[in-house]
Amino acid sequence: MPKIVCWSPRRRSVEQASTAEVAAEIKARITIPILAEKLFPGWRPDKSCLSPFREEKTPSFSVYENGRRWKDYTSDKGGDVFDLYQEATGCDRKAAFKSLKKMIDGGTVSIAPTPTVGPERQEKKEQFHPNSGYGAPR
Repeated sequence: MPKIVCWSPRRRSVEQASTAEVAAEIKARITIPILAEKLFPGWRPDKSCLSPFREEKTPSFSVYENGRRWKDYTSDKGGDVFDLYQEATGCDRKAAFKSLKKMIDGGTVSIAPTPTVGPERQEKKEQFHPNSGYGAPR
């Protein structure tokens, strides 16, 4: 497997990382709500919501697994952030990987909160996802 150079603000250093390791880091740091802010300004992903891909009156779209997976029940498509980026832009997997890697390398995407214990977790969720429904107190 080819090695690529990956700079991560979290690590503050340059290191060798495999493509699979970089893909895992992208998935860990970019959630569907974070990507949606960039691709579909004003759209609010939730467990049941309107699709960002077409006009509709009945919700047919779902975001689940803490904002890590999505499903469009009308088109029967779904997946992770790579699949959403591909569906939204029409690019292939390789181009999606490069674009999402640029987002985390360039710091243009907020870092997804890491799970913590206690009230700090709720504060972090609200800080990173104020309008997504994932950080709002229920």
